[in-house]
Amino acid sequence: MEPGKNPAIQTSWIVWGAMLTSVFLYGVVARIITAQGALPDMDVPAYPVLRIVFMTLGAALLFAAPAVGRKLEALPSVRAANPDPARQRLAAAMVSWAMAEAVGVFGLVLYFLGREPWVLYVFLGASAVGLVALRPDSRQYQG
Repeated sequence: MEPGKNPAIQTSWIVWGAMLTSVFLYGVVARIITAQGALPDMDVPAYPVLRIVFMTLGAALLFAAPAVGRKLEALPSVRAANPDPARQRLAAAMVSWAMAEAVGVFGLVLYFLGREPWVLYVFLGASAVGLVALRPDSRQYQG
């Protein structure tokens, strides 16, 4: 390890990058499945309600993700599990990133149910923006 370099920051960028990439891949998967005609016609009467529920859940997840990360980092059990503050931060950040990525999954599910591209793109965009807002910061891993 280079002097002054913590492997947790390198790991965080790799994990974060993989999660951001997966959000874009959800869009690619949706396009490929649609182009191949592999998406069956589904009549889902509850779709409008599901769209509202997923929009509400998605907004709540994006809003809560930063606070959840901070709260997890401060938990005594997280601190006891690993005395390295950088690894504590990484564990907490991964939960926040998963919350932001879940919004993209909601969009993919809604697209499969309702075939509305705008819904897919709104959810994927919100997920990507959330992940960018939560991106790793090397200052957080010093300690």
